[in-house]
Amino acid sequence: MDAGKANHYADAVAWLELAHDIWIEHGRKAEWEAYRAELQNY
Repeated sequence: MDAGKANHYADAVAWLELAHDIWIEHGRKAEWEAYRAELQNY
């Protein structure tokens, strides 16, 4: 994480939680897991 943008971390987490909930609600768990795994490679 870029220390200069650390104050945006909570916002990013909130958006990811929202995205997770929407993807799961629409039966796209496998796609969410693939997306999350891709993010973890950064």
